[in-house]
Amino acid sequence: MRRLLLCAGVHGQRKALELLNRAVHARRPDGVLFAGGVLPLFRHYTARTTLWDMDREDTQFVEHFFEDIGKLGVFSAVIPGTTDTPVEEFLRIGMHAEVEFSGVHLVHATLVERRDLAVCGIGGHISGNGCHEPDWCPRILAAYHLRKLWTVKQPRRVLLLPSPPPGALGGPEGTPSPGN
Repeated sequence: MRRLLLCAGVHGQRKALELLNRAVHARRPDGVLFAGGVLPLFRHYTARTTLWDMDREDTQFVEHFFEDIGKLGVFSAVIPGTTDTPVEEFLRIGMHAEVEFSGVHLVHATLVERRDLAVCGIGGHISGNGCHEPDWCPRILAAYHLRKLWTVKQPRRVLLLPSPPPGALGGPEGTPSPGN
């Protein structure tokens, strides 16, 4: 893959999805890497199973997002963003899209390899170790999920994150890589 479109942050706006569609058709990338930010930054949650569940409108937008990504007709790697919660619900909808659209790939804690490209990522928040908040991934667990990315044979390796992790990549403290 020679040309990749890296994007994030449609934040619940249909116009942003239209812009993404136009960009793909104008630039003709070999793939789209989407680093989360599907749902609005400040949204109202609905208490169903937890206090932070998606409401009907959010669920429908995530479904619409995956349908639009799938209809682009190019390889697309997607992770949930920090507000695309609950992550389990986002992933459930995304897995259905993977079945319906062959180009859609959830790369949250999953390595996907295509020709000369390997992509893996962690959606949501990466915390310092020991965090037990819903939809937060402890750094050691993130490193565990990402470890296969460091050993692949493809010359292009992409680590997809929705925000910088704590530590040297995201600030002055901590280890220099989420993989260490």
